[in-house]
Amino acid sequence: MRKLEERNQTEQKLDNLKSSRKRYWEDNEPVPDELKELIKTKQDEYDKAHTGYERSKLDIQNL
Repeated sequence: MRKLEERNQTEQKLDNLKSSRKRYWEDNEPVPDELKELIKTKQDEYDKAHTGYERSKLDIQNL
């Protein structure tokens, strides 16, 4: 359950960052480099959290 919560929290933060980026696009403004870097970093964190969650599910199935 902890892995799922970690993944969901990271996903929520990533979604918030992507929403911010979308607002810049809608306003025809350039997306700040800091925001781009934050999205990339958070996407990497999400990928790791998702992989950890999937591995945990497999471990439980193999018990």
